[in-house]
Amino acid sequence: MKAKKSGEAEVTKESILEWLKRTYKLILLSINACLKDNVTILASGLVYSTLVSIVPFVAFMMAFFSIFGITEQFFSVLLNLLSDILGSSISDPLIGLLKQYSTNAMGLGVFGLISFIVTAIFLVNKIYSVVNQMFHTQPSNGTIRRFSNFFLFLIIGVFLISVILSFNSSINNKISTVLGQNKLSPWRTFFTSIIPQFALIWCLLFIFYKYVPNAKVKTKNAIFGANVGIIALGIANYIFKKVVTVTVSYSVIYGSLASILFVLLFVYIFWYIVLVCAKIVYVKQFKPDLSQVQGQPELPVNQISQAINMLMIICKAYKDGEGAVSDKVIVRKLAIPPSLVYSYLQALDKNGIILTVTTKGIAYVPAKPLDAIYVKDVVAVLYGEVNQKSASTIGEAVSEQLAVAGLDAMGTLTIENLLERV
Repeated sequence: MKAKKSGEAEVTKESILEWLKRTYKLILLSINACLKDNVTILASGLVYSTLVSIVPFVAFMMAFFSIFGITEQFFSVLLNLLSDILGSSISDPLIGLLKQYSTNAMGLGVFGLISFIVTAIFLVNKIYSVVNQMFHTQPSNGTIRRFSNFFLFLIIGVFLISVILSFNSSINNKISTVLGQNKLSPWRTFFTSIIPQFALIWCLLFIFYKYVPNAKVKTKNAIFGANVGIIALGIANYIFKKVVTVTVSYSVIYGSLASILFVLLFVYIFWYIVLVCAKIVYVKQFKPDLSQVQGQPELPVNQISQAINMLMIICKAYKDGEGAVSDKVIVRKLAIPPSLVYSYLQALDKNGIILTVTTKGIAYVPAKPLDAIYVKDVVAVLYGEVNQKSASTIGEAVSEQLAVAGLDAMGTLTIENLLERV
């Protein structure tokens, strides 16, 4: 029995070490992917879109909430939520301004309501595009159909929020009555405010990672991303409240502008965490490190021709002053599957032949002067390092000798030489 228990303890230790190794690898790959995709810039773009769309979006929701008679209840819930995050000193004037501007916007009538809907759709489309960019997938085809789906999503979403708010008051009263009759009354806020808020945010994150990307994401990975996201947002919320409490004296210097500065900071932190967790889900789901194999799953002739053609497009655009080239342009010009294009681009980027930049999306430029990009280096990237001394069989020796002879035959041929011949 003792030996069995010792064996079980050893297995448990090995499993823990294996889990730590997988977690460390997941974190490392996610950090590298976030740096490569410039998550900070994408989060900043979403902050701008959110600020531009917030008043029209709230006005759009108010048009529905007025039908149910829950407008004041909506602002009350929103005030409680922002008070928990930003504190009453910031949330009170912010809600006052939001209510004032939204009420003024409602006075524009039907034309104003249509413009609010369009603005809200553009916000949803921006979020949809950024998430698919994080997953390296293409948005669904058909702009009209996609925008129609966004409109339907907004209508259903606002309707569900209206129903939830309609029942929220009665449910909270029942919980307060039950908890108020015993010693658990201090937990009233926990059950009536904190748990519903975290449950709502968790559900939104799960939907965000499961259904927004134009790719098949496993439910367990979406749940993992939502769990990481809700924990990270909770920690960020706690730290942010402490910072706001310490720096409340800044309101003496900046006045009402201090509220705007803190709101901008919090919105940025929120979107940054959401996008980082989206990248974690992407890494956990698709494991991009395993897709970067030595050599592509294609015939050698296709490997060379496709990679050289992709590099020629990137270098020609750079030489002609057209700037960076996105993977969408390469897919459209060469009719190569997006997954294969991304695999080639990652290999070329990893080996310092091209650079990844962000200009309204992921795009690529040459990493060196065109006369310093040798064709033999590009071919070597596809085949991997050739070392004749490592050959252990006749077949390996023949293949490596063929590769060495081919690379030597290219000599000093560069991409610039190829562009001059086109």
